Amino acid sequence: MTAKNYLKQAEYLNLKIDSDLCRLADLRALATNITATYSDMPRSATPNPERMAKVVDKIVDLERQIDREVDYYVDLRREIKATVDKVSIPAAIVLDLHYFHKKTFEEIAELINYSTRWVQALHDKGLEEVQEIIDEI
Repeated sequence: MTAKNYLKQAEYLNLKIDSDLCRLADLRALATNITATYSDMPRSATPNPERMAKVVDKIVDLERQIDREVDYYVDLRREIKATVDKVSIPAAIVLDLHYFHKKTFEEIAELINYSTRWVQALHDKGLEEVQEIIDEI
């Protein structure tokens, strides 16, 4: 695994969690739209009385999956942060701001009063150091 992929793992997992949360919201909306109809009209030939139960089961399963993903996400971020903390100080700051705080190189350069080119060089140096660390593991 490359250093950049290693550092982006948490971001990808966070996107998956966001996607699962959207799916959960859709299922909850579906569940609230399932209502009983009281009428004198005869029922359809193939009624599905367990529809609500199936949707609720899906909601519960998805909530459990999201809980597991969030737990893994927290552990993964902690592990990645510990790895970044082993990198030399200026490069670690750049990696932290870029991968954990979603700052662009231009924003980082402005924050730490370096040129954008120097921030990119520190980023590359930090990636090399992270690669050495993960290769040892």
